[in-house]
Amino acid sequence: MFQEKISGKDAKRPQLQAMLNFIREDDEVVAISMERLGRNSHDISNITEQIKHKGVTINILNLPSFEGIKDRNLKNLLTNLVLEIQKYTAEQERRTVLEHQQQGIKLAKERSAYKGGVVQYSKDTKNPQRKLIYNTVVSMLK
Repeated sequence: MFQEKISGKDAKRPQLQAMLNFIREDDEVVAISMERLGRNSHDISNITEQIKHKGVTINILNLPSFEGIKDRNLKNLLTNLVLEIQKYTAEQERRTVLEHQQQGIKLAKERSAYKGGVVQYSKDTKNPQRKLIYNTVVSMLK
């Protein structure tokens, strides 16, 4: 079992890469949703192609399964069609989230409420390692 705790926004995820290296012919990759494989059409296509190339079955739990269809070609056709639709939907959702985020930041800036990210390195940071780095850099600058 491979479980990722970071965003699916790109394919540079350690557990995804470990799973892709581990799977063998006749294995089955089970994902809760398409978004867990990737967030854009290009990444999802590359990942699913790598999985299929190894002779592995993909089972996305929130998609139709087509288990009752006996004709392998029809089953593959329907599965690929649903995957293409879902890839498009996942990418659109990601774009929408980013667009809404940018709109929110713009509105916050107009109200002078936008503060940006938290300052990582300062004399008041709670992270002792970052505080040490800050103090070291300040003393070197003096």
